[in-house]
Amino acid sequence: MIAILGVAAFGLAASGVASYLVQRQGVFAAVDSQLLHTVPNLKTIASGKTSTTPLTSVDSVLRVAMQQVIPASNESVLGFVNGKPALIPAVNLPFRIDKDSALVARIVREANPTNVVIGTAKSTLGTLRYVIIPVRVAGDPNTGLYVAAYDLDAELASVAESFQTYLRVALAALALVGLVASLAAGRLLRPIRLLRDAAASSSNA
Repeated sequence: MIAILGVAAFGLAASGVASYLVQRQGVFAAVDSQLLHTVPNLKTIASGKTSTTPLTSVDSVLRVAMQQVIPASNESVLGFVNGKPALIPAVNLPFRIDKDSALVARIVREANPTNVVIGTAKSTLGTLRYVIIPVRVAGDPNTGLYVAAYDLDAELASVAESFQTYLRVALAALALVGLVASLAAGRLLRPIRLLRDAAASSSNA
């Protein structure tokens, strides 16, 4: 019976861990996809295609981006001008990037003037996955950054919850397997016990 429970436990554990890792990786891939999708959206905004008037400054590009790009439920955005936090969207954000000075300093330090940077940081706001997009406008000497970040802890919460549910179901299944195995073993061993008792009675006679 112990061997049966061991095999069942190993199978359930392996299946649960594999499922958890696949779901976790799926969340990471989805977050990265959403973050990188911000790049072409921002380029479209910077080109002026979504505005009625030309965007001639870094500040104007970032302002329009804050108005037109709506953050997701676990996402926050922040616009930088000349290395300093300057703009946030006029919506309720789940967290404020500019409230963590260490994170702000890290973003400024990691920013590249010509390339998009994507990274992960553990901060006072949680574990964040972020993208840093440089913003430049011809004729404007100012430099800008558009930063979008996802709260990975919040994104992974549903995966953790489903894994906990799986563990509860798996434990219940193991208990059921143990009960069935115990009953089956009792039935299988009953004839042997009867023969042993009969043999013992014969020898006593």
